[in-house]
Amino acid sequence: MDGEKDGLVALGRISRPHGVRGEVQVYPYSGPESIAGIREIHLRHITGRSSTHRVLRSRIKGPKAVILSLDGITDRDKAEEMRGAEILVPRRSLTRSEGEYFWYELEGLEVVTQDGKSLGVIREIIETGANDVLVVQGPRGEVLLPVIEEVIRQVDIERGTCTVEPLPGLLEIYDL
Repeated sequence: MDGEKDGLVALGRISRPHGVRGEVQVYPYSGPESIAGIREIHLRHITGRSSTHRVLRSRIKGPKAVILSLDGITDRDKAEEMRGAEILVPRRSLTRSEGEYFWYELEGLEVVTQDGKSLGVIREIIETGANDVLVVQGPRGEVLLPVIEEVIRQVDIERGTCTVEPLPGLLEIYDL
């Protein structure tokens, strides 16, 4: 994540306006709780400009969305200008629940199966509607693994590993 070098970590992206009073809907890269408690955010707009906003109000909307009300954003047109902006926060302000990880913590981890076979290294995480997907680069080339409980068995940030149990038949498609 680009902002990490200056102490900022990307937590999500503004997906669209919400309502007519300037609220925005955010897609969080981790659980929605990671954004819901933040009081100030930095935005990196798709135009390249940056801005900082106080969070006036936040609420979780379902398992993969947060609604934010930001100072200075008072109508739908201003909220529309925020579409696509990446949300950055200082690393020191981050908190997470047990078993939750930020994307920047996962990128670079070695992915191994429960029987010890290395699949490679997490290079990217793709956001999808149903669940996120790990992009693992290794000896089989690029392997895509869904981020679901049945597949991701253990994440050990300190050891630098992510232990997985691929769904039946999943790895065979990469052995063409």
